Amino acid sequence: MGSNTHFIQYIPSLNLLKWATAPDRNTPAFMQEPTIINLEELFIHPLLVGSDVQRPEIFEIAVYPNPFNSTARIFYNLQKSGHIEISVLDITGRPVATLLRGIQASGNHTANWDSQFYPAGIYFVRLESSDQNATKQVTLLR
Repeated sequence: MGSNTHFIQYIPSLNLLKWATAPDRNTPAFMQEPTIINLEELFIHPLLVGSDVQRPEIFEIAVYPNPFNSTARIFYNLQKSGHIEISVLDITGRPVATLLRGIQASGNHTANWDSQFYPAGIYFVRLESSDQNATKQVTLLR
């Protein structure tokens, strides 16, 4: 027996989008706990001002655009030089891509994630350094 693999619900009165993914082919997605996305906050990111992108000034990560459908830009700030890794995790927390691994100087940086070989869904971009971690949820649409 087949089932829906994704459940998406838009609630205009609350400006919310609910998204759920089925854990297997026999369990309907609508029976899963959804990820709730507040659309008012979705496109207004505190790191984005007008047409210029402000970089984070603390250990932080930002992804733009979010949601996206092909390439996402990842903005991050390192307070000190050191070894870092930027990876992409699927909704279950499994790593699906490593975008960057190596030594970087302190300051503001940008990385890109080309998602053309990945299915639509919820992902997490994770930045790890020797002493800090930051994670940002992103939605890939097709």
